[in-house]
Amino acid sequence: MKTTFGKSLLLIALLACLAHAAHRGISRDTLSTWIHQGASFAFLLIDVRDSIELDTTAIISTDTCRPYNLSYRQGVFQQAFSGIPHNAHVVLYCRTGPRSGSAAALLDGAGFLYVDTLIAGFNGWRTWGGSMKNDSLLKSRGDLPAPSMNARTTGIGIRPVFLIPAPFRSSKILSLISAQDHHPEFAISNILGRNLPGSDRLPATLIIMPSQR
Repeated sequence: MKTTFGKSLLLIALLACLAHAAHRGISRDTLSTWIHQGASFAFLLIDVRDSIELDTTAIISTDTCRPYNLSYRQGVFQQAFSGIPHNAHVVLYCRTGPRSGSAAALLDGAGFLYVDTLIAGFNGWRTWGGSMKNDSLLKSRGDLPAPSMNARTTGIGIRPVFLIPAPFRSSKILSLISAQDHHPEFAISNILGRNLPGSDRLPATLIIMPSQR
């Protein structure tokens, strides 16, 4: 009992950190897997380059994953991101990285939970040979906050690893529940402890489960 209690307190502290964690950079391999095979979560793919840049190059896209173009330098992103829920998973890219980093920092400061940036940006993606389409496949700004790609519905393995007693359910944890399976390390499910064998001593708990991404 004491061991479970101690683990619960440790996990609560970890989740509090995750809720305010800075954005992370993702590799071209990771993004390629997400846009071709899907991920265990829905996500918005946002190109923050200027629209003229898209006219002379291309966009990161597949037939099933369509990005938005919300220019950071022209202020479009700053005006539009308020229409995106804070628990949405957002993936950003620009030409080489600085603008997507600035956009990600803005989302971090606004309390967004799941923000990724593409390492090396569009130029690195193009050199690597990633999938590209012309800008006719862009999603309209009016489609926000619809995801660029919906969650994969199969092949996601999960198992319980921790129990958290109900008295320690903070608002930070509750805010994460509504965004289950978005975070790269954890999927969160709101399940009552009494449904688990031997858990009757911990009424109304949460189960925290690792998510395969």
